[in-house]
Amino acid sequence: MQKFSNPLKTMRLHSFLWCILCICTLALYSCKGNEPKPNPCEAEKLPTNSDIKIEESILFNKFETDTVMTSNRISFSVPEKYTSYEWRLLGSSQRWTTPEFGIVFLSDIGTYEVTLIGKRAPKTACFPTDDGIDTLKRKFVVLPHETSPIIGAFEGTHEGETEKFTVTIAYDKVVSYDGSSIFEGYHIKNINKGCVLGGPIYPNVGLRLHHGGNAFELNHVSTVDVQYSCFGPLAKGYLVNNNKLVVEYTYADHTKPFTAQGYPRIAKKFIGYRKP
Repeated sequence: MQKFSNPLKTMRLHSFLWCILCICTLALYSCKGNEPKPNPCEAEKLPTNSDIKIEESILFNKFETDTVMTSNRISFSVPEKYTSYEWRLLGSSQRWTTPEFGIVFLSDIGTYEVTLIGKRAPKTACFPTDDGIDTLKRKFVVLPHETSPIIGAFEGTHEGETEKFTVTIAYDKVVSYDGSSIFEGYHIKNINKGCVLGGPIYPNVGLRLHHGGNAFELNHVSTVDVQYSCFGPLAKGYLVNNNKLVVEYTYADHTKPFTAQGYPRIAKKFIGYRKP
């Protein structure tokens, strides 16, 4: 016998489902209306002492640091755009009124403090008591030329490799083979790996580098004699927490043909830790 559905029962089911749909829709709109509005002050902040950026110039680059060396240029700046700037150095009567200023300490070593008094539009919408005048201070250390913290032996590997080797940075007074001259300065051994050459004049000293308080640059490109230049490494290195040395460098691939731009270059990254 054929069975027929009850039309009244079907209509009631449809009505019930329709009511459920309406309730869910109203609930969603109700929840959406209760969402918290974005806080326009959430991303706002007032400048702090740590906003002062201290950078040391080494060869072609600047390295951010709070430890610098005599004879290197140090620059000071902040990200905030002020309508007026007044920079001061503790112990100096001089004032600087530009967004960034630089100075070189030739012989004065010790701990210094830089101060910036900057004026800007007050941010009273988010900070009701803000007067628009910031006084920021930051300390830094100036060390003698021959005492950079980068001096030491660091054991590690190239990134992505497992073979360990040691990179050594030293401040040397080197006598030439014939004893006719003395060279004084910073040298690095094992960048690139296996390089301890000093050229035909100075024996086994490594390659000369340009140093700073916590960083260095090496520019030893040679298109004439790749043997004595250790295949011309170009390197930037820096210390992390006075314990970890990172050196990013390239050197010439002398197995490839020489071109108008020089040899193709191989890129490496050494990560090592200070040996006791």
